[in-house]
Amino acid sequence: MTGCIIWQRSGSGENYERITGQYDQRLHPKVSAYLFATNPDVEPVSAVMMRLLKTPEEILAESYSYISVLTIFIGVMFAYNLCAGLLRAIGNSLMPLLFLIFSSIGNVLLDLLFITQFDMGIRGAAIATVVAQGISVLLCIFYILRHAAVLVPERRHFAAWKHLYGELLSQGISMGIMNAVVCSGTVILQRAINHLGAVYIACQATARKLRS
Repeated sequence: MTGCIIWQRSGSGENYERITGQYDQRLHPKVSAYLFATNPDVEPVSAVMMRLLKTPEEILAESYSYISVLTIFIGVMFAYNLCAGLLRAIGNSLMPLLFLIFSSIGNVLLDLLFITQFDMGIRGAAIATVVAQGISVLLCIFYILRHAAVLVPERRHFAAWKHLYGELLSQGISMGIMNAVVCSGTVILQRAINHLGAVYIACQATARKLRS
């Protein structure tokens, strides 16, 4: 959503302050979501939700381990999506794609290293995902600092732009409803697959990874 608005402002030729002023609107809710997700009180909720989804007992502990790692480091995923989205918003879709390809290859290699060599199991796969995304974040930040300085805000640019709240709210509601519908369908599908056992869950997860 932030990328859409920055893309609109950048395409219309608005100045630096107008473009970088978008940071403040989206930073606070993301930070709040991160603090909520990493709160220790949320961990039992994850386990309860997995039981409601009929996760087989033989993979419940490993599933919880995987989700816990990704939840703790959800800020890394947020940072990558933010940086890549900002680059796309100013018309640069090539570099985010290259960073994504690099991250995917690195993720596969780290999976093999952590699982087969270090015997870290499913937690190793989660750590590999975080490390690969973290490297992509560093590459994005380095590229932005060197080649897209317009996206680097200064202290004076972190100010509220009240006239944009309505625009952000309208886009946020529509995207929120869309994501809610899609995610609800995914949850229903996952619960149905979980009834089939661990082998089918692994096959479905692999297919989703390949598709994405």
